[in-house]
Amino acid sequence: MMNQTIGFAALLAIGGMTSPASPPKPRHTTSFPTTCRASVPARFSGQPSQWLGACAAGKAQGLGVLRIGARQPFAFLVGRMKEGHPASGLVFNTDKSYAAARGFDAHGRILVADGYHLREQDAV
Repeated sequence: MMNQTIGFAALLAIGGMTSPASPPKPRHTTSFPTTCRASVPARFSGQPSQWLGACAAGKAQGLGVLRIGARQPFAFLVGRMKEGHPASGLVFNTDKSYAAARGFDAHGRILVADGYHLREQDAV
């Protein structure tokens, strides 16, 4: 028993009495809300929005969430933005319905995942 106590004391002396290691800091952090510019899908034209995701040159870029509206209930685009414009994703409406957008046309209208474009629909 005495040897075990001495062994434990030796470990404490060697390792020191430090607290457990803190988790590693992330390499890249983004503060929210971002100041990225992001256009909304056409059906939400004129409504304020807030992008929660990465930016490139001040424009929404990549995967994230676009919250649309001034107050609850909000609409959301959960998906991909490209140069500040919606590219694909799921559009959640305020009435709790949603649409899978395999893309958006030049006017911001949803290109619905209709079953004829299965690869694109799966990618959404």
